[in-house]
Amino acid sequence: MRKEAFLQDLMQAMDGHESIPIYDYTAKQFGAQGEVFASCRAWSNQLVRDKLARYTDPAHTQLELTNFGKFWMLKGGYLSFLEEGHREKDPHNHHSKEELVEARLKLTHYR
Repeated sequence: MRKEAFLQDLMQAMDGHESIPIYDYTAKQFGAQGEVFASCRAWSNQLVRDKLARYTDPAHTQLELTNFGKFWMLKGGYLSFLEEGHREKDPHNHHSKEELVEARLKLTHYR
């Protein structure tokens, strides 16, 4: 299973619940053996880094959606978050890179 599909499913499972245990959810849905169960902690950390979810216990096993995560669930979930995020980042970086090249040429001209 792809990471993005797992995170989409995990966010859908958290939607409407206070918090869910990530290991129990993964074991019930995909089994306790395999790549998905072994990677569920690292993949869940991605949601926390993106500020879509947060851990509710010190052991980092209970996960809940943040308000930002709930917003993206209304817009379509993790896949639409990735889609929108990539669309916003790419043109901005390309545009600022062109501005830097122009500024560098002007400064070189003044020397």
